[in-house]
This record gives sequence, C-alpha cells and structure tokens, in this order.
Amino acid sequence: MKRILVSSDKYMGPPIEYVMEILELVLTQNYFRFELEWYRQSAGTSMGAAMAPMYANGYMFEFETQHILEPFNDIILSYGRYIDDIFMIIKGDNSTAESMVQYINSCTLNVQLTMTMDPLTVDFLDVAMVTTFGRVIERDAVRLSRSRSGRPWSQSLHKCVRFHFL
Repeated sequence: MKRILVSSDKYMGPPIEYVMEILELVLTQNYFRFELEWYRQSAGTSMGAAMAPMYANGYMFEFETQHILEPFNDIILSYGRYIDDIFMIIKGDNSTAESMVQYINSCTLNVQLTMTMDPLTVDFLDVAMVTTFGRVIERDAVRLSRSRSGRPWSQSLHKCVRFHFL
C-alpha cells in the first residue's frame, strides 16, 4: 500500500506514515465474534470493515501488475477486475490457460485463482459473458431467481445491462 501511495501524484490525504500505522493497526487487531466465541483474525482484513475494499483493491492492483499483467501481457486479449474477481480472455489453448493459472497460484497463498473455461459463455459476478460469432462479447445480467437482497429479481434494483465490445 505504501508503494501505491508514494507513487501516486494525486494522493492528497494524511501523511503516508500515519496511514500506514493506522492500516497496520486495523490489519493486526481484527477481532470478531462467532457462535459466542471471540477470535482474533491473523491475516488480512475482516469482511465488512470500512477499509476492506480499498485495501483489497490496492493489494490486487499490486498483485495483478506483478504476476498477471506484466508476465502475460502478450497473451491477454481482454482483462477486467472488480476488487478480487477477475475476468480475462487470453489467446491460447486450454493448456496455456491452465499453465497461467498454475503460475499465478504459485506466487502467493493469499490469491488463489479458479478457472472457468467455455468457448461460448462464462458467468462473471452477476453477468453472463457470451461470445457471438467468435468476436463479439455480450454481457447480460444473469437472471437469478432471487437477487442478493433476497427480493425476487423483478423487484430488485438491478437492471439488465448489455454492452458490446470487439
């Protein structure tokens, strides 16, 4: 995180050393209760912590730059990430993809990728990624029987979205 803050020419927050001290405190003093017992989290940040998305985004930015984008730049055709969920289209066959995931997973135990391969459709978050004519990707919201809020999909705030890109 320090490297990200130091290298940013747009950072205008509190002194970086102060931010790092607070971050260390938050990451090392996480306590939570489960079934009437208290536990201290030994690694990472707890889900629901206000700073968790920012920390995860920073961590994944560094990780993807070093272990995905730089070493595999020549075979990545399309790449997208939402916090710690990654969608990628690469040129190559199944063994290329499997070797890539194996390499990435060997870099750290903190990030372990799983892979879904299908020549026609793959679900990413709540979106079905569909190939059309081998060139165009259509992204349609996956119609779940219930939204994440527990309400029926028809009453959910989510709307069906479609994008096209080549």
